[in-house]
Amino acid sequence: MKAREPDTIAGIPLTPESGLILRCVRHYSGRDERTRIARQLQGRLDWDALLRLAEAHKILPILHAVLKESHWREVPESVLETMKRKHAANFAGNLLLSYELIRILEALGSRGIRCLVFKGPTLAVAAYGSIAMRRFQDLDLLVRRNDFLKTKDLLREIGYQPALRLPEAYEKHFYLTRSEHHFVRNDGKATVDLHWGLSPPCFSFFQDLDRLWPRSVTVAIEGATVRAPGMEDLLLFLCRHGAKHRWEGLSLISDVAVLIAAHRAMDWPGVLARAKRTNSTVMLALGLRLAAELAGAEVPENIGDWMRADRKGEVLAGKVIRSLFSSEERPTVDVADRLNLFHMRTMSRFTDRLHEIVLNLFTPTSIELSLIRLPARLYFLYYPCRLLRLAVRSVLNKALRTPRRQTPDRTGARRTSGSDKP
Repeated sequence: MKAREPDTIAGIPLTPESGLILRCVRHYSGRDERTRIARQLQGRLDWDALLRLAEAHKILPILHAVLKESHWREVPESVLETMKRKHAANFAGNLLLSYELIRILEALGSRGIRCLVFKGPTLAVAAYGSIAMRRFQDLDLLVRRNDFLKTKDLLREIGYQPALRLPEAYEKHFYLTRSEHHFVRNDGKATVDLHWGLSPPCFSFFQDLDRLWPRSVTVAIEGATVRAPGMEDLLLFLCRHGAKHRWEGLSLISDVAVLIAAHRAMDWPGVLARAKRTNSTVMLALGLRLAAELAGAEVPENIGDWMRADRKGEVLAGKVIRSLFSSEERPTVDVADRLNLFHMRTMSRFTDRLHEIVLNLFTPTSIELSLIRLPARLYFLYYPCRLLRLAVRSVLNKALRTPRRQTPDRTGARRTSGSDKP
């Protein structure tokens, strides 16, 4: 699929800063954009806005690498110094997390606990070739469900605490009815997202360690060998992850494009077969379309034909592009945020959409658990409590006429007013 030229996207005029960002992402993904980038650098640019945009989309390492490669003469010295400083700070943080990952994996290995690492440093190395080239702020670990409580106890032993403190009577029920939980190191310098599934088990696209381990690969992280999902499984995960988060930043799209460019021997029939088996074909088609149209990803011709035939993916891609680059102020619907309607539209099965509604409306969060403390035997009452709290909040929001709004600045980076917590 031919990538759209970054002057207008879906009929939306791009700022010079947005156009330059897109060209840099495309260049890093394997397209030769040097001539176009050089031409654009000769025009008028708001360098402060450009840096804000790159940070908002979490792609400052890409911008720095591309401009430093062959365009440094056209970039103001102060801008180069700012990018260099921020790049060094990002690398230092990533290095700290990488060594922390090695420490955690050694502790897990000593207890015989298998673990896969996804996103974070493994994605940075597998796709970008270096931990310095991707911004990450936490570590994502996948263990067996039966090992989850043991891993939680081990993390506590080596200096971590759950981000959500619960009475002991709640813990087992709360942890094992969710597939992801957050832990923070005692000094606050590292965060671990511990998973026993890549989605709640009620979804048809649920994947756990036992399903992924036979296809896993090894990735070298700072001299250590780390187990990560196979590249085909990782690609599917990135497309599901992007759909879950409404593809809210260019870094999510860049991850897909750069991974494809780095692994030309991708088993595409295997990717399609797994997408069909896990009812995630719309998520895959949407992710590939965005990577091709915005980041210049190159996919085999038959995959491109299949991707273009997905009309739902075409409509959703238009929504993503408008949300990323439109300069119009748009209200954010509170109910849509709660239900994540965008994510639901990428689901192929009605039962998955129903589970999404139930999870978002009824599954208790830290807010419900902190508002009232019920005896463990009455834990089930937290489910209607959450629905009641959301209903009261919705009524109050309407009565006070304080809807949240998202206002893009001139760079396309969105500013949100009001609370976005559930």
